[in-house]
Amino acid sequence: MRHRASFVIALALFGALAAGYVQAVPTDPGKEVRVINSAAEAVPVAIQGTPSVDVKSSAASPVRVQDVRQPFQQYVEAGVTEPQIFLVCDRVDLPQGKAVTIEGLTVSHILVPAGEEPEISLRVDWKDDQTLHTQTIAAAPELRSQPNSNPNVDQYTGFAPTLFHSSSMGGQVEFMQVCSDNAPVQFTGYVSGYVE
Repeated sequence: MRHRASFVIALALFGALAAGYVQAVPTDPGKEVRVINSAAEAVPVAIQGTPSVDVKSSAASPVRVQDVRQPFQQYVEAGVTEPQIFLVCDRVDLPQGKAVTIEGLTVSHILVPAGEEPEISLRVDWKDDQTLHTQTIAAAPELRSQPNSNPNVDQYTGFAPTLFHSSSMGGQVEFMQVCSDNAPVQFTGYVSGYVE
């Protein structure tokens, strides 16, 4: 009987421990689960079924396709020593039959008579129904004074961010020009963007 009492006590103790163990196991579904996918124990992943893509294009909802953009940059330079000249320009040749986007005008340097305010702009000439139009698309770039050794001239440099697309003019773009209203003047720079 003594063994029986010991057996019953041992069974009760085991039951109490087992109940405590079962309650100690977390049952909260919000707990974090970590999967370690090392090269030695890789978890296999495979696409199930055959994926497909269906692209539909219509006149009402066209799918737009864009060609790869090609960078465009042209060096510009002009200068005159006569103060009677009204406008000093250098022509920017645009690729024919291509859409051109101009993103900026960089002024490497512009030299003007001492004390004179520098003026430089990017202008576009375009034709609509046989009429030639001129429009300034980048005026007054932010110019910074630069030191130079000649007391008779002031030197500036700067950049004018521009966003111009040749198709926005409503006609055929004939050419572009970088111009200065100063005379005498000397300037160099770059017109940059991309061609599509």
